[in-house]
Amino acid sequence: MKKKLLLVIVPALLSSLISCNEATPPTKEYFKLWNNCDSLTVLKNYVNDVTNIYSPNYIPVQDRIATFDMDGTFIAELYPTYFEYILLEYRALYDETYVIKDPDVVAAAETIVDCTTNHKKFPSGFDMVHAH
Repeated sequence: MKKKLLLVIVPALLSSLISCNEATPPTKEYFKLWNNCDSLTVLKNYVNDVTNIYSPNYIPVQDRIATFDMDGTFIAELYPTYFEYILLEYRALYDETYVIKDPDVVAAAETIVDCTTNHKKFPSGFDMVHAH
């Protein structure tokens, strides 16, 4: 069975956000600035289509892959965030599918756990260490 790829390309959608009407009160707490705009409508229609078992475009759950552009959209490019640290910690220390455990990555994850658990400051330059 050939797997299909569910791809969410944030930058392409961001270009059309200008058409969003920010003056209209949001209908939900999420996507506050996206309500009543073409980008949100297109995205919702696509997701509804590929998750509808009666649609010819249906993608079974086991074949779905979501890809998010992390290039400054959700996470800043030059400054590590809590989210990035949690992803690194999980991947290096707890993800059973991560079989090639790079010792430097594991050490960085252990530093994250130590600093966050014991309320320590991160070592100087750690923002660059974790990136390797």
